[in-house]
Amino acid sequence: MKIKPELRQDFIKRCGNKNGENVIFYFDKNENVFHALDHFSLSNEDKEVQKEIMDLCSIINNCRDSFHALYNAYNDYFKYVSSDPSGQEENEVFIQSIRLCNEFIDSGKMFLDFMQNNWGKKNLEEHDYSEWDAQRRETYDSKLAYRICYNLRNLIEHPGNKIIFCGPAIDWNNLPIINLSLSKSIIFSDKKNAKNFLKKVGKPDSYWNDDANLSINQYLPEYMKALMKLYKLAMSYFISGNLKRIGDLAKYCGKGSLNLNLWSVSVKYKDFIENGDLNSPWKEEVTGHTLNKTLSSLEEDNILRINYIKIDPE
Repeated sequence: MKIKPELRQDFIKRCGNKNGENVIFYFDKNENVFHALDHFSLSNEDKEVQKEIMDLCSIINNCRDSFHALYNAYNDYFKYVSSDPSGQEENEVFIQSIRLCNEFIDSGKMFLDFMQNNWGKKNLEEHDYSEWDAQRRETYDSKLAYRICYNLRNLIEHPGNKIIFCGPAIDWNNLPIINLSLSKSIIFSDKKNAKNFLKKVGKPDSYWNDDANLSINQYLPEYMKALMKLYKLAMSYFISGNLKRIGDLAKYCGKGSLNLNLWSVSVKYKDFIENGDLNSPWKEEVTGHTLNKTLSSLEEDNILRINYIKIDPE
């Protein structure tokens, strides 16, 4: 965007906000068209609300990003093992299947560690976190698939035990086509690790003598469902505990400057007078749209159905 020489001084007078050697211009973006805002500036209260929205959205997005990294790892694995492996060497299929499975198992424990040791304790009310953690423990105690996948992570990161699978078995008549099996000889090669694994999983050695129980694909979906349930529970607790805060922010944004789809660009005053360019990096300002977008992402995760707050002008 370039302003003609004869219009530059007037454009600064109408739309510019002096900031030292720079001038900041604000624009409202509507249907991909930027409209310069006359005599517009953000108040100190607007800026405080912007900081609060940034803080709130950052907390939500940190949790959501952690979960979706896990969810993507799960989908990547099952997409690969459900696809036609024709044209690939068997060893290539084996290595890729292991890599993707390990990534999912690793992501699961990383997500749980993040929720327990970081996000949950920092951002949930003490009572809510206790309730969430009780649900986590109950899930661990009641679901075999959860215990198996959670504790396999310690084996795949153990030096020398990165590959704990054998296979792949390819079955053209069923999905997934590719199936990995746990290698009993590898898992139980270290007596100490084997003892710990058996104790934590809660199944005796005889359970693992049945080849049908060694197929990893039967355990992963239930583990993923359990982790998804814990994610939704934690996020629901957070939203419930911050409903007033969200509502107050939405109300403020709904009737003021932060109801706009606001963008800004900062240029040096001297350079603008000389060339009229507004080609510096444009910044999307934090507004009610930022809050709305973040809350909409939770609606996509089926977390906000009733409590979703839409921002509309009063």
